[in-house]
Amino acid sequence: MDSMSAKGQAAVTDALFLLLVVGILSASLTVFSIQYGSTIQKYISSQYIIDFETSALKTMLYSTVSRDSGKTVYDAKQVDYLLAVVKEDYLDDADLNSTTKDILRSALKISMKPLSSSFDYLFLIETTDLSRENDFVLIYLYSSPSLPGEAHLEYYCTAKDSLNIQRFLESVGSFVPVASGIKLSKVNERNKNADSVSAIAELALWVGTDLNSIRGKSVVFTENELSTIRFDDASNIGCNADFTGSCAGWLACKRITN
Repeated sequence: MDSMSAKGQAAVTDALFLLLVVGILSASLTVFSIQYGSTIQKYISSQYIIDFETSALKTMLYSTVSRDSGKTVYDAKQVDYLLAVVKEDYLDDADLNSTTKDILRSALKISMKPLSSSFDYLFLIETTDLSRENDFVLIYLYSSPSLPGEAHLEYYCTAKDSLNIQRFLESVGSFVPVASGIKLSKVNERNKNADSVSAIAELALWVGTDLNSIRGKSVVFTENELSTIRFDDASNIGCNADFTGSCAGWLACKRITN
């Protein structure tokens, strides 16, 4: 009887051990399946965002605009690519006037409208020639409001360098960037010829975020003209000075009210 009892206990123990192993394997497979599905969903969502951003960027840069003031592309006598208008404006003084900036902003908002209610984004054009310092031709920020139901906020911004942009984007959380190389032209002061200038147009998208949570850290809002901002002046309001005394690591933005 003792022998049979011992065998019975051993059989029960083996069965419980087998059941434990099966349970662990089943739980592991379940967790793997859930995580796999979540990973695939994130990948698909990420790819969708990237594809949408790429299309929006191309649509904006190669959209047609009216050359006749006050007329639309449908009734204007002359139309042109938006990128051609940008090149023409940049040619003389390596800067964009307010009209060109507003045309770019309007075209971008139209391209991004399907996602604009839930996402924020940053658009910039930056020259990349190694022979000169990085130069931001335009930085535009579309941001969520502080209170639900309010309209989104729009800003033109300036930055010291690309590091400022990177730090800002990292502070808003997970973001998806896309970029496209473009060519601008600038008048050479010595021979008066038009020199080609390499540049990139970049668009970064992230889930809507209240920027007040990072205000004074990686972004500063100002009422001053952006052309007056000096990143090597530690007396600037909101300056997060580094060990050299420079206002490094932040983005200065002025709200667009029109």
